[in-house]
Amino acid sequence: MTAADMTQVEILTAVAYLQAVWDRDTDAVNALSHREDSERDILDVAIDLADRFGQISMLFRLGIAPDLDGEYKAAAEAKVDNDPTTAVTAVPIDAYRRWAKTAEGPAVRELSPSVIGYLAMSTKATEDEIPRLFEMLRDAAITNS
Repeated sequence: MTAADMTQVEILTAVAYLQAVWDRDTDAVNALSHREDSERDILDVAIDLADRFGQISMLFRLGIAPDLDGEYKAAAEAKVDNDPTTAVTAVPIDAYRRWAKTAEGPAVRELSPSVIGYLAMSTKATEDEIPRLFEMLRDAAITNS
């Protein structure tokens, strides 16, 4: 599964988890962290959300929209290929994925705010705007399903 394959439920769960972390709601964090054997770890889902959102934000900033066609789409894709920041944005996501594989206890608590920071950085959201960012992510998941 990739970030692009996330289901609406996974997106909403990841947003709820990150919001609970942000709000320091320990009960909600614990409840959302509990996963059935068939479910992916909540950190993996949250990182996928950050990856998905970061990619969409980057494409939007570079002028790439799903409705582009032909010459415009080729030019926009070339812009992505030639923009050094597109490669750099993948580095934190890769680091989060590696960190999540071994994160336990305090490391999990530190990784989640880093993912929130990545989401905020992707939109240039200030600390005060992060709750609104969660609302926007939730609304987008509901609207785009």
